[in-house]
Amino acid sequence: MAKFVKFIATASAFVAAVGPSTAQESGASDWSFSADVYFWGASINGDTTAGDEIDIGIDTLLDDFKLGFMGNLTAYNGNWSIFADLIYLDVGDNATQNGSIVGIPVELNTDVDLKGYISTFGVGYTVLKNDTTHLDIIGGGRYLELDTKLKFSLTGGGSQKYSQSDSAFDAVVGIRGYSDLNDKWYVNYYADIGAGDSDLTYQLAAGFGYRFDKFDLAFGYRYLSWDLNNFEPFDDLNFYGPYIGARFTF
Repeated sequence: MAKFVKFIATASAFVAAVGPSTAQESGASDWSFSADVYFWGASINGDTTAGDEIDIGIDTLLDDFKLGFMGNLTAYNGNWSIFADLIYLDVGDNATQNGSIVGIPVELNTDVDLKGYISTFGVGYTVLKNDTTHLDIIGGGRYLELDTKLKFSLTGGGSQKYSQSDSAFDAVVGIRGYSDLNDKWYVNYYADIGAGDSDLTYQLAAGFGYRFDKFDLAFGYRYLSWDLNNFEPFDDLNFYGPYIGARFTF
């Protein structure tokens, strides 16, 4: 939690410092904002450093969902923008699966508890804007912090436990934008890639939006992945699934 507070304070200081100076340099004082609140029905898949596979489906997540928040805030001034996306999760899973040890069938019980947050944030610059399409290039960072508790046990005896908190920060670059299909419908898309504490991280998202009078409805599919380096207890971690949400502009 201390790391989370420090991270939010740093990000807030960055926005406060960059925002006003950008407005003064550009000679513009008008900022516009958009805020997204969404639900991402993401399944979680990954491999631990011990070689065990973790696979938590969205049905399990909905059953064992304890607490969560998913949102995005973007500030615009001319061709420049500042954005931050935040996901907070507190989920668990308990499952029994069949396996074998030296050819002998066994039942393996798996307990998983994941608590933490993911934030992608940075600055964008508009490189294409016409009557139907808006395209930005972006640069920034992604921060992952997880408190992970794992327990693998054989039915009848024998178990292995992990309990680890770790974090990873990566620099990312990418694109984001939308293209109108008509005055109501549009296609939105996002892609980034980066590295740092991770060997590789990338994110892909695409979907549709529909404009109502006071807000937009957006839905689509999102994939977020890490090839981790010295991040206990995971070697790689993937979040993927459909999303739906509302966007408000003010």
